[in-house]
Amino acid sequence: MSGLGEATCLGLSQKFCNPKQCLVMWSSGTGAAGPGGYILNLFVFVHLNKGQKVVLGELIAAAYALLYFNGLQKSDQEPVRGWEPVSLPQDGSVQQHPKSNITTVESVASPLPMLAGDSGDDTVRFIDGAGEAGSGEGLVVGDGDNAGGNQFVESMSSSQRCRFVCSLWPYLIPLFTVYWSEYVMQAGAWTSFAFDPSQLNHKVKRDEAYEYFNFCYQWGVFISRSSGMLVSVNRLGLWAMPAIQTALLIMFTVDSVAQFWNGYTLLLPAFIVGLLGGGVYVNAFTLINKEVDPDLREMALSSACVADSTGILLADIMSLYWQWCLFAANGIADQADGACPFGH
Repeated sequence: MSGLGEATCLGLSQKFCNPKQCLVMWSSGTGAAGPGGYILNLFVFVHLNKGQKVVLGELIAAAYALLYFNGLQKSDQEPVRGWEPVSLPQDGSVQQHPKSNITTVESVASPLPMLAGDSGDDTVRFIDGAGEAGSGEGLVVGDGDNAGGNQFVESMSSSQRCRFVCSLWPYLIPLFTVYWSEYVMQAGAWTSFAFDPSQLNHKVKRDEAYEYFNFCYQWGVFISRSSGMLVSVNRLGLWAMPAIQTALLIMFTVDSVAQFWNGYTLLLPAFIVGLLGGGVYVNAFTLINKEVDPDLREMALSSACVADSTGILLADIMSLYWQWCLFAANGIADQADGACPFGH
């Protein structure tokens, strides 16, 4: 169900005047849930019984609902894809866009036809569709077959929609890979660590290391997800981060057996794992907002989040076997909940 909410909120970003800012704020808020949850668990939940925990959780959910329905712009004030009504100059003059043969009005405008183009068939788009859509740069009135993204998407067939989603692979593959690798690390490799390797057979010591790893990881996620307005990467950077994340998965897996690196200094790579995961998340969606045609951005954003959810789902399954095999390699197979399929 959380995936449905994520898809909805990502698509909803296109209804506001600065979609990139909305995407970064969404990323930052979801990133804050990690360290916030840990702080609640360490300092609040330990003092509550189960009933009190349930009530507190319901109050938090109710606060989310109140903020959503009362904190956001009202629907009658909400611009559609960053468009707002505009008054044309009294003399009816328009300016020629320097990079094309389409005309512009220096304001943000409603998607309703406001000015006739040369062909008489009006389509409105932002001038800068590559990254600044919705920022108020101006209205472009040019040739086209539809008056807005919703109508265009509704006119697409199922096969066209499928092909379009597949065409998002430059963003989907990094999202899938970075989430698959980091969740295998979390639920698989990190369960086979103790800060003192001689105490690896003690569950309490493994749990302590696991909590520290994840706490640093969550702060890394929060920081990188909050950096989208300050730091942006191109597609090369977007693909480089999952590659580094996969290398860290290999490092933690080998280290959990070989113990060539141990102690509290391992918290640094755990923090980097969070930075990489959050960095791919926020940059993938802001790149979609920058590079995808405005008519298709809402569908692209809502569809792309399936990649990280699929990566997490596969990682949750694989991490069980990852953990069992690492437990077996460390001689603590009797403490595992299952058997490694590859033997000892």
